[in-house]
Amino acid sequence: MKKLYVKNKNFTLVEVAKINFPSPTTFFGRRGKNCLARYEFSNSGEVTEQSRKVVRITKPLTLFSDFRVPLKSKTVISPLGRGRKFGFTLAEVLITLGIIGVVATITMLTLIKNYQKHETVNRLKQTYNIIYNAVRMSETENGLLETWEIPYTSSTSANDCYNKGKIFFEQYLKPYIKTVKDCTTSECWVGSYTRTNGEVVNLENNKRYNIILANGTVIGFEPKGTFVHLYIDLNGKKAPNKYGRDFFDILISKKASNASIGNYNKSGVYMFGQGKDRISLTSGDCSCSKDTAGSNGLYCGALIMLDGWKIAPDYPW
Repeated sequence: MKKLYVKNKNFTLVEVAKINFPSPTTFFGRRGKNCLARYEFSNSGEVTEQSRKVVRITKPLTLFSDFRVPLKSKTVISPLGRGRKFGFTLAEVLITLGIIGVVATITMLTLIKNYQKHETVNRLKQTYNIIYNAVRMSETENGLLETWEIPYTSSTSANDCYNKGKIFFEQYLKPYIKTVKDCTTSECWVGSYTRTNGEVVNLENNKRYNIILANGTVIGFEPKGTFVHLYIDLNGKKAPNKYGRDFFDILISKKASNASIGNYNKSGVYMFGQGKDRISLTSGDCSCSKDTAGSNGLYCGALIMLDGWKIAPDYPW
């Protein structure tokens, strides 16, 4: 008869059973493959060879004679002598699932936001290139941009603004831009847009001559004598209908700019505000900023272009 001990969590030897060893030398594998792990405890605490089930334990069992039993994880010896695996309580499972859900939600929101930014930049760059290339191709047929006849129209006169915008488009750009349709009513635009400072404005886009590009972008034409102001909505009537999110301004200019619309010294296609430095684009009345009281977002397209066609962390998204 020998005593069997196990080290507990305090590394103290605790007696767990008194065991009869029928053949001590053979039983512990000195001359064979048998070992204590091939037997199970009976109710009396003796080791028997009844079912030859493997007894797996969580702590190394140690005999005073320095024999050790192989360790198997996540199993304990039950009061009845059978091996049982550890598990998790329902509360632990629910808490874990809750944490995973919160992390997944935050991650998904971040991914969606980054995707929307990426789509905005790509659509804006694509639309800008469509207009830029159309102007360059038109110059081969109609002469340099600085020689084009751009009428002047007042945005307060619906018929005048629409007619002159249509004349300019059909004369100079129509053969070089693939359009789906033109429209003059609310089917192309929503009534109101939100500026970067939170102000809601009515742009009266139904007064302008409007077209829809093949990529879904809506463009409204407003000729102003020396340049044509293009009102751009990247996704038409779909939300969010905000400056710097889906609404931008592009200019087709036949001469150098004035101080308010940009800083360039020759004809071309420009984002509204293009040529200004970053401080100017993020401060002032037309700036692309949430922190400036007079900011209306007209410079947001120029800011994206200046930042290398990217939306920077300080962008008023």
